Amino acid sequence: MKDFLIKPEENLLDPKLDPIFKAIFTSNNPESKGALKNFLTVFIGKKIKEVSIISNESAIKQQNEKQIRYDFSCKFNDGKFATVEMALKHRADELVRSEWHLATLFTSQDSKGNKDYNDLQEAYQITLLASGKRFKDKSFVHNFKYYDKDNKISLNGKTKIITLEMSKINEEILPELDSLGFWGFFLKYANDKSKIETLNDIIKQEEGIAMAAEALSKISDDERMRILAFKSRMKTKDYLSDLEMSRIEGLEKGREEGREEGMERGIKKGREEGKIEVAKNLLLHGLDIKSISKITGLSEKQIKSF
Repeated sequence: MKDFLIKPEENLLDPKLDPIFKAIFTSNNPESKGALKNFLTVFIGKKIKEVSIISNESAIKQQNEKQIRYDFSCKFNDGKFATVEMALKHRADELVRSEWHLATLFTSQDSKGNKDYNDLQEAYQITLLASGKRFKDKSFVHNFKYYDKDNKISLNGKTKIITLEMSKINEEILPELDSLGFWGFFLKYANDKSKIETLNDIIKQEEGIAMAAEALSKISDDERMRILAFKSRMKTKDYLSDLEMSRIEGLEKGREEGREEGMERGIKKGREEGKIEVAKNLLLHGLDIKSISKITGLSEKQIKSF
């Protein structure tokens, strides 16, 4: 087991920030390589012997990229191979994007080099939903494959989408968590000093997370990475500012419609649309319902229905 624990005096960076998340898993050091191998093994549910990055983008230089994605080639212990795309997401449309990217990943294989379609490699899409709630149930992990719901028959195909919703993970459900849930807890709370004791308990149990924590510790000591983290946070603030501008534009649009179809109805419509848009996006960024209600003027019941 990796001998590493988080120290109370450490100021760890937030692994949910794009450049930090990327550096943890794709830096060229033993800790990052070990963390990635363990992470993919836990999510896919198959022992991985080797893993390599096949994406053309570099590990941490693309700090201006809005959507962080990268592809890996995995060799399992049984000798078979699979292609995996992993993504850290904050977007509301990510589920549809995941489906599109998985289809692209699977069909990009060279079918001519295979004897038949059965020789095609498996393809996985792992999507970490860093904020917001996409599914109404209590499960924080969902596995999607082609399935005939009327006859309850699975196609047992070679593609699979795996999602993890960090918003559903907290200390209350710790006794129920398995290795996959522990990864979600670490990524959500790694830089939360009030959770150090719990995090270290997890690190003692999970060698892969211990390696990720050590990688994060080294990253956090790098001034260049701290600058990248600051820029990433500023982008989020700019995004929220843009949402507020969208709300104002919605009001203006409503006023314009009001001149043509009735001032009162147009303004009300624009105002409501703007409030709803802002509320939905604040939910995706992890803001609590009460705060969103105060900001937008919408009722908590309305917000919960989104």
